Amino acid sequence: MAIGTLAYKVSLKPRMKWLLVLSALLHWDWLTNKCFTYELITGDSVEL
Repeated sequence: MAIGTLAYKVSLKPRMKWLLVLSALLHWDWLTNKCFTYELITGDSVEL
């Protein structure tokens, strides 16, 4: 059985800071998720 690790880089999209604050205050998870970008970080080899 092989075990691997997946790593993601999460960053805030440009000019989305105020929209993120508004969505957090209103508890709008769908809008909060649109403020971030998710990138999979790949290495030389990952054993899964």
